[in-house]
Amino acid sequence: MVGIIVDLVDDVQRLDTSTLAPVSEMGSAIPSKYLKDYVRLDNNEMLVVMDIERVVAKEELKD
Repeated sequence: MVGIIVDLVDDVQRLDTSTLAPVSEMGSAIPSKYLKDYVRLDNNEMLVVMDIERVVAKEELKD
């Protein structure tokens, strides 16, 4: 079992899941295999949803 400790939460957003779009290779510092979806917010900012289950998968933690 793996746990995650968060030091700080800046903001909490309520999202309409029908507005989520899949992430492609977009030149992010985070590899796209760790990202699920993204959504553009009303203020034209982009919010990316991480795939936490993939990030903490046993295969990913071996190294």
